[in-house]
Amino acid sequence: MAQLVGDAARIMQAHNIPHNVLISDCGARVFIFPQCYAKKQAKGLVQEHLLDYQVNPAVWEISGHLVLKRAEDYAGFTEAKAWELLAAVSLTEEELVQVGKLIFAGQGAETAKGT
Repeated sequence: MAQLVGDAARIMQAHNIPHNVLISDCGARVFIFPQCYAKKQAKGLVQEHLLDYQVNPAVWEISGHLVLKRAEDYAGFTEAKAWELLAAVSLTEEELVQVGKLIFAGQGAETAKGT
């Protein structure tokens, strides 16, 4: 499994696809989350009120553990706001399919090279 996860991470890195890795159950389960928040942020595509949370959603937030820095954000945070924040970091279905194709095509190339 380590080889597959490493290959997937290298392929995403080679294609400049930001991602997070979460390892759980003593390494028995591994989750790779491609994300696009920084890219959207750099292009000015993230709504101001989401930036006000001062959260850069990464693996913990994508996994459902949201850390809010301000008391007023915590007090007024709702499930709808959580979904909105997670949507800002999520790839579209089309983008996710493309990432999958890159990884699976690359996995075959890595295997063929014997790495």
